[in-house]
Amino acid sequence: MGVFCPRSGRGVGGGGLSCSPNPTLVDNGLPPCASDGEGSGQGPSQQRETGFDVDKTWGGAFRCNLTAEELAQWLIKNFTTVAATAISAGFFHFRAPEGIREGAQVFPWVTTVIPVPAFGGTMPVVPQSVTIETQVTVRNVNSTGFGFVTNPVKHFFEGTVEFRATSAGKPGWVNFTVTAQANFSNSLWEILGALIRRNEDAAWSHLVQRVAEKCAEPR
Repeated sequence: MGVFCPRSGRGVGGGGLSCSPNPTLVDNGLPPCASDGEGSGQGPSQQRETGFDVDKTWGGAFRCNLTAEELAQWLIKNFTTVAATAISAGFFHFRAPEGIREGAQVFPWVTTVIPVPAFGGTMPVVPQSVTIETQVTVRNVNSTGFGFVTNPVKHFFEGTVEFRATSAGKPGWVNFTVTAQANFSNSLWEILGALIRRNEDAAWSHLVQRVAEKCAEPR
């Protein structure tokens, strides 16, 4: 298909908390985890067992100097810049020649290292840097954000990802989430699933981090 409370289990990523319990953006750059009585956010995330290879949400509730609608519009306007990031042994970035508008094509590029059999055989396996262009279509755009649907012929996954900013029900707080629901588009990508999941985890974690940093900027 920054900072987040990672989901654990079969899907993308896992591990311990990557957010701060402090309700302000602290020196380590982590936005706060939502806790009881603070905003309407979520606790630590986890992979939902729904039959998808990936069914996971990154993000939560944190303080923001923008309204949810302002934050969503900022992300729509700046998505390709904000989402570009380094990943495991490589880079992840986007081309959006038509911008983020309904029906537009967006092209995520991934440069990473994958194991490749040497000399055309099955062994030994050697690491090789590859660049892969994938393709998604913007399936919706509104005041809360936007969503993509993948082209499974040109993507690791067959599924959707949604980027949403909504009110957290408390002045000065917003909920921002990235939600992916997808299956691997073929058996090759399923074999490389651990690497793909790691890279996706890094990409959307980074995006949430960038959104949190934008929220912390003075108006």
